[in-house]
Amino acid sequence: MFERSTAGPASVAARPSIVAATDASLDGRTGLLIGPRAASVPVFRGSTDPRTVNDVLRLSREPAPLG
Repeated sequence: MFERSTAGPASVAARPSIVAATDASLDGRTGLLIGPRAASVPVFRGSTDPRTVNDVLRLSREPAPLG
């Protein structure tokens, strides 16, 4: 099921997260987007829009509805 929903195996999908968590050359660097080939890639243009950033921050701070 996972492979169909991500168009690839879990090992490939996990690679960017593993690199971000373990690569010492990334220590202290923020705002990076680690792509599917486990290398830094340019961020999506819309993700740097201040309105988008504020909306994401606001929504991430709201508790999820229960029930």
